Amino acid sequence: MSSGDGSVAVQKATGRLSALAGRALGDTMRAEFAASADAERAATNMLRWLDSTPGAEARADLLAGDPGFAHRLATLFGASQVIADVLLQNPEMALILADTGELSQPVTPSALADEAERLLAPAKTYQHRLDRLRYLKQRALVRIVWNDLSAEWQPPTVWLALSDLADATIRYALRIAAEQVGAEEQAVAVLAMGKLGSRELNYSSDIDLILLADESVATTEALERCGEALAAALMGKMGRGFLYRVDYRLRPFGGTGPIIQRLPAAVAYYQCYAEPWEMQALVRCRPCAGSLELGERFLEAVRPDVYRPARSELFLDSLLQMKLRYEEEIRRKGEEEQNLKQGPGGIRDIEFLVQVMQLMEGYRKPELHGATTLDAVDMLADAGLLTRAEADVLSSGYVLLRQAEHRIQLRFNVQSHDLPKKREERAAFARLLGMRAWEEAEGVLRRRRRQVRAVLEHHIPVARPPATATALCEEFGYGGESAQAKSLRKLISFREDGEEVVRAIRADATATERLRLIIERAPRLLPEIAFHTELWDVAFSEEVEMTDEDFRQARERMTRRLTEDSMEWEQAFTLWVRHLLTAVALRHAYHRDSNRTASALTEIADAALLLALDEVGAGDVDILAFGRLGSRELLLPSDWDVSFVALDGERLAAAEHAVEECLRLFRRLHASGVRIPLDTRLRPEGSAGPLVRSMAALERYAETSMETWERLALTRARSLRGLPEVDSLARAAADCGRLSHEARTELIEMKERVQRERASRDGDGRDIKLGEGGSIEIEWLASLLELEHGSVERTGISEKLDALSERGILPTNDKDALVSFYFLFANLRNAMHLLDMPSTTQLPEAGSEGERLLADFLEMTPEDLSARVHTAREVALRCWKEATE
Repeated sequence: MSSGDGSVAVQKATGRLSALAGRALGDTMRAEFAASADAERAATNMLRWLDSTPGAEARADLLAGDPGFAHRLATLFGASQVIADVLLQNPEMALILADTGELSQPVTPSALADEAERLLAPAKTYQHRLDRLRYLKQRALVRIVWNDLSAEWQPPTVWLALSDLADATIRYALRIAAEQVGAEEQAVAVLAMGKLGSRELNYSSDIDLILLADESVATTEALERCGEALAAALMGKMGRGFLYRVDYRLRPFGGTGPIIQRLPAAVAYYQCYAEPWEMQALVRCRPCAGSLELGERFLEAVRPDVYRPARSELFLDSLLQMKLRYEEEIRRKGEEEQNLKQGPGGIRDIEFLVQVMQLMEGYRKPELHGATTLDAVDMLADAGLLTRAEADVLSSGYVLLRQAEHRIQLRFNVQSHDLPKKREERAAFARLLGMRAWEEAEGVLRRRRRQVRAVLEHHIPVARPPATATALCEEFGYGGESAQAKSLRKLISFREDGEEVVRAIRADATATERLRLIIERAPRLLPEIAFHTELWDVAFSEEVEMTDEDFRQARERMTRRLTEDSMEWEQAFTLWVRHLLTAVALRHAYHRDSNRTASALTEIADAALLLALDEVGAGDVDILAFGRLGSRELLLPSDWDVSFVALDGERLAAAEHAVEECLRLFRRLHASGVRIPLDTRLRPEGSAGPLVRSMAALERYAETSMETWERLALTRARSLRGLPEVDSLARAAADCGRLSHEARTELIEMKERVQRERASRDGDGRDIKLGEGGSIEIEWLASLLELEHGSVERTGISEKLDALSERGILPTNDKDALVSFYFLFANLRNAMHLLDMPSTTQLPEAGSEGERLLADFLEMTPEDLSARVHTAREVALRCWKEATE
């Protein structure tokens, strides 16, 4: 509950609302104010909105008649004075919050262009047109902020929406400015830099712009006036305030250079004179307004100089020294812990590391050019330049820090990156970040920043690792640059109490053994174990000895924990799911038994999904599970493929609403560091189809529209609630009579297409999932034979192979080999996940350290592992060809 729920402002607002529309509304709004980030501010703004123009009674009636509207309005009034001021200035704009259809519409360039054209069409004067642009931005911001605070949109979606809004605003402001000074709009290119350039804009970001003139322009005088007019249009204060703060200082020669340069001169500057930091800045450069073609020509011309095959030590040292100067300034001011952007482990650390890697690797990987920070992190991990654990630290850290920055800026539209100092602002900040108290928020930010810094220092040394970590590596016999030594140093660096941890480990033989287990077999888990204190206890307890029965009782135990625990349901659920997922991963590192791991993961997944559905009021919705979740053969890196089934066709709309709320819950969990790898694309009609289908609709779809590949997928489907009618529906849809020659050919060709298009092309045949002879051959073989010969009523691949062998369809020797090799592929993928390898489907190169680590994990020699995989692939491919030729 937020502070101030009994304040004078709250009492006054609820009393007024009760007088206008009845006591029930006053009681409802008291609860809404209390649930907001700042009850007093929410109540004060509500009173001001009621009285902003005549018609308070009508507004109160609207609040009373639409609880969703009342909730959304109170939430925004308590969260952001910026948005509150917008709604007070435009009381009718609050009605957006009553229209869920409009509220949920994405903020896209095309939609913004349509609205801008509509708003500007009747505006004839310069001032009126600029006012209409400000109104456009205000309307879009209301939608963006609500979808951000409610977690309807993921943070990257919010950043993209803010960037698209800025692009549209700049584009139309340029048109207005060009007309005002008599310049040609398409003779100039506006280049976006910084966060706008990478489409990751903040609520209160400056927009860094560079202006270029076409080389055919005889004189740039008119375009210079246009550039000045553009800045004035964006920064000028009017009745609706200013649009954006504009910074032209990233242009060639900085503040001393001309405001606009012709294309050849700009290209020559970057080729001959640009400082290293200016080349780094071009990593996040793109044309956003004016002549986009001219902007693309500039990027094409400078690209070879930005992404060069080799960089000198001097170049890299210059970038590092500049960053350290910023850090020293922050340190001198005593703001190391407060500044989320420039302080150690802050936003700038992540962006600096990623951009340096983009500069270094961009010549080999063009996809890194202009990539967003999160996309670049994923690409760098795919390329093996970051481990998956490091990528998780950077991605989760970036989202957390950017969310924290946004919550600070949303309150009062301040361009700040500093944590709040006032007690009441700290409380509101924590609630806006989804945490119960300031102490929790501060601790989470501090720990994540420490991990971010450790990753940066691992790749770009700016400080020595703790001497204790180095000494412990020597005691464990880990060589200085071995994978184990790097993991151990990172673990100690991740912990704030690293020195104490080392002492505790040295004093406890069991802890020493467990640490070796994690370092050598499960380095992927290190960041989360270090970050979440409760997982440290899990890692060094007896959790690795959890029995199969413990996991079979996951739902019952989780239900009891959620009922008995005093903390909020969502927080308790998050802790419990994280606990179980870590425990099963540790147990796999210890026992290396993929069958037991699959069984435990399935129990956890079933329990988590059904409990979440029940919590959001979807007890009459079942989940149809596909793939490895459907066949109870989950791997540690597996997605959970599902579709949702409404058991009561009359309540389809309510079921859809509840499932959407469930998906939002999982998105919030993901932001808290718990990845629920849900994939709903296998539902009828894929991503374009309804999220929830009734039983009757599914039956009709199976009879009229279902593709053959969907029937193949249904051979591994099951009801998570164990409902016979849902299982029967799935079996009936899959078992639709003898497979025709045409349908059989279609499936074979589809598998080949999947392998051509999705199997790794640069792995020399090392893809053990989709490559030739990989697990795809075994899975499709089992399901294809079932479609041809009739249902075996078993969802597991190994169970299907057994059944097909019992019916004489598959030779026993082949069946035994395929089951064994399917288990081998599963063990390999689980091992690559825990060892934090670049891929969980592509084997490391022969002779590499990765191959040695993988072989050690499975207790084989690299030669034995290579021979066994080769045999497995040959057998799987032979069996597939014999069955399909």
